[in-house]
Amino acid sequence: MNTKHVGLNEFHSSSAYHAGRLMALFQQIQDLDSPDLNSTFSSRYFSAATDCPARVLPTVCDIAMKRLRRLPVRKHRYDLRAALIRTYGQIDRLPSVLTLKGKAEFQLGYFHQCGVVVGRYKNGRYKSSDGTIVKSLGERTIADLLFQNGVKYCYEEPLNVPIKLSDPNGEKKQVEPDFTIERFGFRLLIEYTGLLDDVRYHKNWRWKLKRLTRGLGGKEFRDLVAETGDTYPVSLTKFTLLDVTPDELQSQVQVDQLLEKIQTWISWIDSKNPQ
Repeated sequence: MNTKHVGLNEFHSSSAYHAGRLMALFQQIQDLDSPDLNSTFSSRYFSAATDCPARVLPTVCDIAMKRLRRLPVRKHRYDLRAALIRTYGQIDRLPSVLTLKGKAEFQLGYFHQCGVVVGRYKNGRYKSSDGTIVKSLGERTIADLLFQNGVKYCYEEPLNVPIKLSDPNGEKKQVEPDFTIERFGFRLLIEYTGLLDDVRYHKNWRWKLKRLTRGLGGKEFRDLVAETGDTYPVSLTKFTLLDVTPDELQSQVQVDQLLEKIQTWISWIDSKNPQ
């Protein structure tokens, strides 16, 4: 579905727009690393970067990457790195010199990217297009995708099920998927697995996934296949789990593929429950 973007557009056609987004992400890294600096990336480099992104941004990037590696919160390191990869992926080549129109697009991208950060959470939370506050930029991409395509969802709301999971401290907690889509009593649970290249996180995620599938009697989306002629898989269960990694959100094509999976699940449920 083509939807008019209001605010941040991760797949804008202008490289200048995404160059501005990069500047904002570099600034966010600096804010997380050293929140009380008087001299910031924006105050020192913004004007020059607006004129000549290709000359200025690589220098800022080198400094920002050193700061990124030492951020104390692991989630911030992974999430911002993934956001940088996605943003760089939208740029064919950094513009050498920007026209007046390009400068306006650079500034728009910068302020749009800055605008999703919720300040009171110390840059650890982001606002999606529908106002939902999420915990990562990757989750924001998913929230925007659902909202812009008219898919109603709940964010981190506990499931009313008997199974509980243990947090890192061993405390039993209710199951709270990142996103829950409910239709006719069936639920699609979407988890944004943003740290899967971290060994400990990956191990914990596989354990959590096993507990969820066994405890809820659910199945992973990839295990559900409709045979030729079937309107929905005969193995369709009340709970379907779909995990999304940062690598699967790097382009418009990949985001469209995620939407196709979600819409496929919805069509299965609608076929199973004709009105």
